[in-house]
Amino acid sequence: MKRAAILGASGYTGRELVRLLRRHPTLALEGAFGAREGIEPEPRELECDVLVEKLVARFGEDLTGRRFAVWGLAFKPNTDDMREAPARVLIAQILERGGAVTAHDPVAMDEARRVMEVDFAARPELLARIAYADTPESALDGACALILASERAAARH
Repeated sequence: MKRAAILGASGYTGRELVRLLRRHPTLALEGAFGAREGIEPEPRELECDVLVEKLVARFGEDLTGRRFAVWGLAFKPNTDDMREAPARVLIAQILERGGAVTAHDPVAMDEARRVMEVDFAARPELLARIAYADTPESALDGACALILASERAAARH
């Protein structure tokens, strides 16, 4: 049985996703956490900081050897708009702490690859720790946590 926890960015954990995962035959859902927990909205970077703090509290400061699944890469729904995407900040913070990421977004995958190559052009060792999954389910393979980087990621899956 695989164990999982949902860490929802921007305060969103997706009740329907939680319900579905609890009924999954080969998955034990250990927890669901939102970034805001009822406080007022903050800028995206701060929301990502809060989420990374939760990751660090759960897994430790050094995320080396841990892989995180990230669903929902683009900023705007049903586009490949990565300009202000919280996923960019979140992924960078995970990589800086030694973690690895498997990312999925059915619309933004090609643009995400291009943007990440630009973001990490000077740090190829970080870029090498980003993988892209064709399906949301395959993004979960080997992941210690699922991170919903956009509200639509939960609604879609």
